[in-house]
Amino acid sequence: MTAVIITEKKDQAEHIAKALGMRLGRGQFEGTLEGRAARMLWARGHLLTLKGPEEVKEGLGWSDPKALRPIPRVFETRVAELPGAPASAQPKVYVDRIRQALRGASEVIIATDSDREGEAIGWEVLEHLDYQGRVRRAWLAEGLDKKSIQKAFSSLRGPEETKGWFRASEARARSDWAYIFPVRAYTYYASYSCLGPNLGRGQGRARVVSVGRVQAPALAMVVARDLEIEQFVAVDHYRVYGRFQLGDGEARAAYDPEVSDAQIAAAPPGVTWQPSKRVPKDEESEPLDTPLFTGEAEVAAFEARLRAAGAASRVVHYAERERSEDPPKTFELVDAQEAIARACGISASLAQTVLEDLYEQGWTSYARTAHSELPANLYEPAERNGMIAAVSALPALASQAATARAIHDGAHPDYRPFRPGVFSSKPMEHYGIVPTHQVMGEAAFAALKPAKSGTSGRIEHTAEHLREAYRLVAQRFIQALYPPARFAVQEARITVPCPDLLGHPESHFKARGQRLIDAGWRAAFGAGDSEDTTLPKAAEGAGCALIDVERESSKTSPPPRYTQLSFPKAMKNIGRNVRDPKLRKLLRDSQGLGTPATRSKIIETLIAREYVAVERGGKLVSQPKGRDLIRALPQWLASPETTAVWEDFLVKICAQKDDVQAIDMRDRFVEKQIAMIERHLEELETRHLNNLGPRQLTSSKVSKKMADFIRTLAERKGISVPRGTLSDPALARAFLDEHAPKRDPGDTGPSEGQRDFAQKIIASLPAGTEAPDDVLTDRAACKRFIDSHKDYLPPSEGMVRFARTLAERLPPEERPDIEAIVAHSGSCKAFLDKHAGAAKGKGGAGGKGAPRKGAPRKGGAGRPGAR
Repeated sequence: MTAVIITEKKDQAEHIAKALGMRLGRGQFEGTLEGRAARMLWARGHLLTLKGPEEVKEGLGWSDPKALRPIPRVFETRVAELPGAPASAQPKVYVDRIRQALRGASEVIIATDSDREGEAIGWEVLEHLDYQGRVRRAWLAEGLDKKSIQKAFSSLRGPEETKGWFRASEARARSDWAYIFPVRAYTYYASYSCLGPNLGRGQGRARVVSVGRVQAPALAMVVARDLEIEQFVAVDHYRVYGRFQLGDGEARAAYDPEVSDAQIAAAPPGVTWQPSKRVPKDEESEPLDTPLFTGEAEVAAFEARLRAAGAASRVVHYAERERSEDPPKTFELVDAQEAIARACGISASLAQTVLEDLYEQGWTSYARTAHSELPANLYEPAERNGMIAAVSALPALASQAATARAIHDGAHPDYRPFRPGVFSSKPMEHYGIVPTHQVMGEAAFAALKPAKSGTSGRIEHTAEHLREAYRLVAQRFIQALYPPARFAVQEARITVPCPDLLGHPESHFKARGQRLIDAGWRAAFGAGDSEDTTLPKAAEGAGCALIDVERESSKTSPPPRYTQLSFPKAMKNIGRNVRDPKLRKLLRDSQGLGTPATRSKIIETLIAREYVAVERGGKLVSQPKGRDLIRALPQWLASPETTAVWEDFLVKICAQKDDVQAIDMRDRFVEKQIAMIERHLEELETRHLNNLGPRQLTSSKVSKKMADFIRTLAERKGISVPRGTLSDPALARAFLDEHAPKRDPGDTGPSEGQRDFAQKIIASLPAGTEAPDDVLTDRAACKRFIDSHKDYLPPSEGMVRFARTLAERLPPEERPDIEAIVAHSGSCKAFLDKHAGAAKGKGGAGGKGAPRKGAPRKGGAGRPGAR
């Protein structure tokens, strides 16, 4: 009997084969495992996919929002297809190979990536092929070096330990699949101007209103930050300092009044209150507002009071203590992305690809981690020293690596061995990114070569990017092994016996000193010394005369815009800015918004959808489309709470060891999400279906005439043309809607009435028929369009009634498709012209809505009513 090993990709299989001594055969690796024959086959990522909506619900499309409900509860999978890939690279080829291998298998070992999607890649193909045999799991989180692989295969896990990850992946995929239905609903209503002037414009993908449970709250973050910046009003204020005779020297202390609800309620003059920027801990109450001293006259009077009473100042508190500063922990993905992107001048997304390439080549541990701690067992000498030895051959790391080893081996003259804070006993499936035991010598470092493709499908990073990323990961690991830095800290509080700015009878000042006494980790890799500020020693109760008062002018500043580098971390730490303690804890426990693997991709999606643009310096700025979407979405869809609740429950499914229970949790979770989406679809119908506006024009480009007209308008009004207006049809139309609502003398555009009439015709055009680009900007083009397409307008109610009556009187074999005839006025008139006279001749009555005798016939090639 044979063990079949399934990996996620070929290069993963190559590393495993090398570590286990397997040889390459025909489309597989062959060897032995635990004394039995073994075959190893590789997948190509996900080989199965959920069937699309049209495959499980007949007649479903994009043009009938009522057909979107109820959402089918059918989650059948099929073998995926890769458009454009050769036949030999199609998922079917991989599935067929695995099917053939399973026929003689005694067991299957899943050796895919150690995460939810990796678990799913293995299990979904086994379930698709109805495999019922034994399954075990090789957990490869420690790395793809020889030692880590051999360790994983010597301690294979049972299916109950990780199959919950597969069920969680199914729950996520099925629930995300249900979001296809609101995407179609929003796209439909946007095409009829129900969701603002910017959504639903353009052609193809540009018209699609993309709605996602992670994408929407991420976009809401950018929009909220932009609005905060736009609405920000700077406040000029003053900071007050006193120079005091403290002990044998001088000390500069900052005015530091106590704040209470009573002071805020009293509203003292010259004080402006602003919300505190400090986020409370879970057990703390909401912080009070912060005072800004804005009244110059009040501050000047306060300074005079201080000078008058300053001789009687005294020290009310003085203390000295030691403070320790732990080194940074090892990298989690978000922090590593930021560090690598800054060092290399690349995007966060590409930095992630660089890290994954290092992992897949066996140099570092698993990259897609949300943890910066390391499991306690990695502090064992064999593990710890193996990683230290792997980086010691590099000159830039050798000295610090030797110091770290000496400390923990008990051979350092100044430090005793200790277990660094980076090592934790808490359970972790993945841990901080660290070097593997694969030795990185100078030759190997110089020979590093990119192997992993980026999001474009081609290799986008360089060997230098790999070297810089490895150096940063190794440096951070060595730093984490160093002892904390230690500081001597002094604190003094001084009271001046005069009323302060908030109404206190005495004025309080605070001074602080700090001196580095042991550099610890700061001595490694040029981390730098701290700036020492030492206070003279003092005694509580001692006098400390005021020497002088100093005033500094200051101004509040708006929050910074998010950038491509800062946004992934902001998504992870979104809970820090949430005031609700329950939601804040939920977001923290669920690792924020999105996952380590998806955050950079979310940014790229927002940019590709034209919801967000990237400005100089990588700043993210919300666009009209994005703002319209956030205005249109319900709060629950744009709130991070929704995805936090998702992640919280998905983690619980991952932890479930009983597969029957995990399936039940999966199904209950999916049903809850679908029911919520169905209620929202019904709300959209109620709000919009009977209030549809004109159908949006769908030009794919800005024509030359439209661009010329925009330039003419801008020149005439003395305004600049906004960026993108001459290339983006949506922005071009928005500009015209704002600046050319009426026809001015000398304009070459159509009149307001012509444009309105043309818009009505455009809204009536059948699918596949599009208006020319210059219909709404060129008068002659608009007239030609109206003349040749007005028959597409709907007929009057009287015409429709009369046409139906005539159709009913025709012999059954002559009755036409009346619904097609009454869809447009041209076809309806042609039908009436043909049959109304005959009906009168047979005794029929014309009635209201019948065309008058001699009414001209409509029709012609390519138009309604053509014969």
